[in-house]
Amino acid sequence: MKLKLELQDCEIRNSLVYFRGRLFIPYDDDLRKDIVRRFHDTATAGHGGKRSTYYLVSQQYYWPLMTDTVAQYTRSCVVCRRAKPYRDRKQGLLHPLPVPKRFWTDISVDFITPLPDCTRFGRTYSHVMVVIDRLSKSQRFIALDSLEVDAVVRAFVDYVWREEGFPTTIVSDRGSQFVSHFWKELCHRLGVTPKLSTAYHPETDGQTEVANAGLKCYLRAYTNYMQNDWVDWLPLAQLAINNRENVSSGVAPALATKGYLPRMGSELVTEDSPITDARSRAEQLLREDARGTVKRMTDVIRFMQENLRWSQNKMEHYANQHRQPAPDYRVGDKVYIDARNIPTMRPSRGLSAKNLGPYKVRALPNRYAVELALPDCYKQVHPVFHPWLLHLDADQTARPSEGVIAEKHPDGEHDYYVDMVVDCRIDKRRKDTLTNKKGMLQYKVKYTNSPDWNASPAWQDYTDLWGAEEAVEDFHRLYPDKPPPHELYRDLALYLNLVAAYSLGRDDVEVVSVLDSCELALSPSHSLMAQLGPGKVAQLRTSVSKQKQGPEG
Repeated sequence: MKLKLELQDCEIRNSLVYFRGRLFIPYDDDLRKDIVRRFHDTATAGHGGKRSTYYLVSQQYYWPLMTDTVAQYTRSCVVCRRAKPYRDRKQGLLHPLPVPKRFWTDISVDFITPLPDCTRFGRTYSHVMVVIDRLSKSQRFIALDSLEVDAVVRAFVDYVWREEGFPTTIVSDRGSQFVSHFWKELCHRLGVTPKLSTAYHPETDGQTEVANAGLKCYLRAYTNYMQNDWVDWLPLAQLAINNRENVSSGVAPALATKGYLPRMGSELVTEDSPITDARSRAEQLLREDARGTVKRMTDVIRFMQENLRWSQNKMEHYANQHRQPAPDYRVGDKVYIDARNIPTMRPSRGLSAKNLGPYKVRALPNRYAVELALPDCYKQVHPVFHPWLLHLDADQTARPSEGVIAEKHPDGEHDYYVDMVVDCRIDKRRKDTLTNKKGMLQYKVKYTNSPDWNASPAWQDYTDLWGAEEAVEDFHRLYPDKPPPHELYRDLALYLNLVAAYSLGRDDVEVVSVLDSCELALSPSHSLMAQLGPGKVAQLRTSVSKQKQGPEG
């Protein structure tokens, strides 16, 4: 690349070229990145953004396309990606579920739990199952004493399937009831297609979430002070809510499914009222023409479907004004996960990482779901996510981090460099494997270039950290209130250095000098002492003693 500079803007000081008072950096990619690192990664720089980092660098240095170098570096900074929230618009456009064609063929299910115990007829209830017909918006509220699969299936049979038949699809979250083998097998045999939401994406089952909020509002208004009579109000809540006109469909659910609005007890009753009792209602229905009744119900369904489509289009239009299309993910891409829903063991979520990763894309189940290869520490998290919780990783430039090597890593495969020790504890359930005393000292350690492990480090015995004495000492210096370091840790680490020195065939004098620095409180029969073999320590000392005396001694 040819660079055109005005000579009047350049000067030479101590054999270095300065451009307009700033040191000119030649084309050396590593040198330029190291300069940016000093003005970005250090505590005094504070991992600033592209603009602030460029401002600091440009005060003293100059090279062509400096803005591109700074932008690439800050964009690929893993610490920034984890610590800073993304300010972009929500990824993934809204795609409403298709409008059903018949009543109760497509339903959605959710639970309100836990609620105060309410005992009725010898059974104690603490949960509510909410079932909604996605076409008529008719709702069923069913009290449950358990969330086990058997109890949920029995409630479906007694309160839904007995009257409405088996549905075609069931939309739900990823509760344990709906991901169990029994539930999947039951749906398979009945020809029901379960539609489970992706991880932490309640919009998939949004209408049930809204219904839950409506039922809670009703119960707040009518339950007693102890809140232990909510079961008694569920039937009345179901009647009241189903008698209301639905905003989306424009028709009350009860009117859509029954053809009339059930009496609520507060209507004005007159002698010529066509629905004063069951007999007058039956006589009116008998007088109606059958074909007219069918046509009226068909018109109602068509009217509701058109209203639902209009409502969905309107909702989609306004929602997508604040969103952007999701990236075209491919298998093998690396992405960060929004950490707002991921459980953490750290004291403050406000000071925890905003994003986790990066993790590789394992599969693409459909256009609106991405399956990730999560580490074992996230076994409780479902690996399929909606794009709105993901952020595609920028092209990263390798930036090796410094660390100290530990002899053993939890995966047992190869050595890893210890970045820092983050916590320690005494596991009172175990005994120390070296001293045989009660209580095992354990640490949580972060390793260099091991993001999967660092996302949620597990507890490790202190014997796994030979060679990382400085990291351990730094931790105890920063956190003096934590359990103190093991009394033999430093000595045992030096002893293992002795073993390594001897196994590598190092000079006997050097080996014994290491041995002299070890003040071990272990018996000669201990397994560590046995690593050198019987009498080997004495042989080493004798050999060194003869070397010191010389040939004449």
